[in-house]
Amino acid sequence: MNINNTEDLEKLKMSDIFEAIASEKSPIPVYKDGKEIEPHRFSALGEISYSDAVIVLNINTELRHRFIEEYPEYGLAVAKVGDTVFFGSYKQKDGSERDSIEWIVLEKDRNNLKLLSKYGLDCKVYNAEYENITWEDSDLRKWLNSEFVDKAFTKEEKSMIPFTSVKVDKLDNIYANHGNNTSDKVFLMSATEAKLYFENNEARQCKATDYAVKQGAYVNDENGFSWYWLRTPGWAPMAYCQTNVNHKGEVSLVGDSVEHTDNAVRPVIWVGIM
Repeated sequence: MNINNTEDLEKLKMSDIFEAIASEKSPIPVYKDGKEIEPHRFSALGEISYSDAVIVLNINTELRHRFIEEYPEYGLAVAKVGDTVFFGSYKQKDGSERDSIEWIVLEKDRNNLKLLSKYGLDCKVYNAEYENITWEDSDLRKWLNSEFVDKAFTKEEKSMIPFTSVKVDKLDNIYANHGNNTSDKVFLMSATEAKLYFENNEARQCKATDYAVKQGAYVNDENGFSWYWLRTPGWAPMAYCQTNVNHKGEVSLVGDSVEHTDNAVRPVIWVGIM
């Protein structure tokens, strides 16, 4: 649900979380830089304003995470970089049911969040033909911006996802066919972004959903993590390779051949929150 004004969040029924925030008798401790600071105190009348709630949720990470889990439809409005939010749905288990998609918040500005799926949601080839293909012309880009976006999001949710200018990531790779910048609702991280958004290999590792594994996603026997595609062309142009992240969380600049069938897909989207 999109938060269009401050009244939307105020319409929520009082939950244990809000009661704890609002209670003068049992104020929630607030921590900053690992140290407890003076907790916020609000009226004990059972009412709390949107602005007051956001102040507390911004400061108290544990409380914010509990709130997002309890009220996922409002999670986008209060999430910060690094949080996990819920948006859209996709088949993730062996059965026919669809589950809410979990996303990691990569960036946040005043009106938008940049989200990366927490798990590998599906398994697709980068391109069906073994050729020197660009992100612009790849089968994976076409699938993400047609079949995937139609399956994963309702009409209202799709209206919240803007077209984004997706930049070519050259990485000084003079041998590759880079193509042109594109305008997409759904895209992949570049190799540069995969290094920028995660501080180490461990943070970059990704598990594939049961559904993605059933579709062919590789799972390492030792640690249970999978490989997933990036949109930057690989450093082996004559082998028609595409960069990816392996099960160790390493960014492979050589990558895999574009027709490899065992790389998972971690979509990226921007979502409007105002």
